[in-house]
Amino acid sequence: MGDRRRRMSTNLRIRLYADVVYSYSRGVLRGISDYAKLRGGWDVEFIPQMDADYAGTLERDGISGVIIQARTHEQAEPLIRSGIPAVNVANVLSKPVALPSVFPDDRATGAMAADYFLREKNLRSFAFCGPSDLEYSRLRREGFCGAVQPHPCVILKRPEEDSSPERAQVLKSLPRPVGIFCHNDACARAVIREVTSLGALVPDEVAVLGVDDDEIHCELSGVRLSSIRLHTEQIGHEAAALLGRLIEGAPRPEQAVLVYPAQVITRRSTDVIALSDPEVAAAVRFIRDRGGRDISVEDLLERTMLARRTLEMRFRKSLGRSPHQEIRRVQIERARSLLSGTDRPVGEIADACGFKETRQLSTAFHERFGLSPRQYRKRAREDGHGLTLETRNSKLE
Repeated sequence: MGDRRRRMSTNLRIRLYADVVYSYSRGVLRGISDYAKLRGGWDVEFIPQMDADYAGTLERDGISGVIIQARTHEQAEPLIRSGIPAVNVANVLSKPVALPSVFPDDRATGAMAADYFLREKNLRSFAFCGPSDLEYSRLRREGFCGAVQPHPCVILKRPEEDSSPERAQVLKSLPRPVGIFCHNDACARAVIREVTSLGALVPDEVAVLGVDDDEIHCELSGVRLSSIRLHTEQIGHEAAALLGRLIEGAPRPEQAVLVYPAQVITRRSTDVIALSDPEVAAAVRFIRDRGGRDISVEDLLERTMLARRTLEMRFRKSLGRSPHQEIRRVQIERARSLLSGTDRPVGEIADACGFKETRQLSTAFHERFGLSPRQYRKRAREDGHGLTLETRNSKLE
């Protein structure tokens, strides 16, 4: 007990092994840094590359805990044998390493991509592109292909893994417009180059979505890339908090901690609404461009020059919901994004999203999520998970 008290009275030396080339890693490191600042008493050192005998330095240097991106079992085994508390933040291996872990919820990430293509873009043709030997890619594929059913989902390897004539023929034969979900942004950027070289128009014929919201890939792509933003800072914070508990003697959790993805960031590569009715497409574009703010069904009638009943019938045929329901859906999604991503007061958010009063936003939110706006914000901030897609979808209409 005396040794433990002496250890806890001084700074704990924490070692991080991560590759900051990737935006995922940089976000995780920011979350770890935030936790260390709040907790105090951590002396954190960052090692971008692991030496073959890295584990031998841990005890020599008095390391109290480790956070690692374990990409091979050979990397993890020495750390496991050392007995030093450690947390893994890389969901790469199909056979998990025997370390407590904090990961993105990759199946939910795939399901979020499907929800976006189906409900936001009204697409009915799909493909997934990514490797089968990376666990997070496999889970994203399962989540995506499972959620787009009963529509078919074509599975593609990464462009660098398959340059055969047969692949080009498969891409050309995909029913268009098609939504292609890629396991990460680098893959998505390569797919955009690939399909444009085959003469396809992005996004009018092929909409492409990545993961990580990596500014380097998303903003410098020939067609600016839409991407799913992960709660990487939350992953880092959860990993650091878990490590802190392990150092203090808490039992290791039996299951990995999964952090729900944040949201889809729309850029040019998915800026399409796949509707065969041009009047409905124009009305939907108007609603979404305005974020649902200060829009009524009467505004849509003026823009389309259609009778109300005709507009209602054509909306339901194209989207499966009424013009009013589409306006409300866009308003709620914008409010959800502002609640989880900003500190703006709920009343201010209600006004910014086109609700006449805060009570109207609260009623709409409770009908959709079963939570008040403040409860939603609290849950999103506390556990980083937001709401499951099943909960969100059940309250959509």
